[in-house]
Amino acid sequence: MLAGIAQTVVFAAEKIFGAKMGEDKLAYALNLAKRLLEKKGLTFEEDVIRAAIEAQVEQLNLNQKAVEGAAE
Repeated sequence: MLAGIAQTVVFAAEKIFGAKMGEDKLAYALNLAKRLLEKKGLTFEEDVIRAAIEAQVEQLNLNQKAVEGAAE
């Protein structure tokens, strides 16, 4: 559940903020993830949510590099 929400908020932050503004994107993603989790009646410590978001960002970066490498 948390990984899916983290993926959703990372994609949303990327769409809204683009490639820059890392701290703003993280703040947005953390806030949105907390709100979505609360709607589902779930709570997690902020450091756990942050770790899930950062893992999704890393995965997104790896996927982008793989696509760029395949295009060469």
